[in-house]
Amino acid sequence: MPTPPTAAKLAQQATDYTTMVRACLNQPKCLGVTFWGLSDKYSWVPDVFSGQGAACPFDESMQPKPAYTSVSNLLSS
Repeated sequence: MPTPPTAAKLAQQATDYTTMVRACLNQPKCLGVTFWGLSDKYSWVPDVFSGQGAACPFDESMQPKPAYTSVSNLLSS
């Protein structure tokens, strides 16, 4: 997402992550989902895509972002 992240961007990211995981769960041949990384602190995205970042489920302080929470809720339902 374009940086800096905002509440609206993080909410959209949560929706997008959940949509992606749900699509995989609905396909019997889907073996898994790959994320950009675990934490924004160690993400390679800003180094490769200028002006982009905050792509991971945990923020730079290793706190779960809405994307993590939404995917976790989906998987536990």
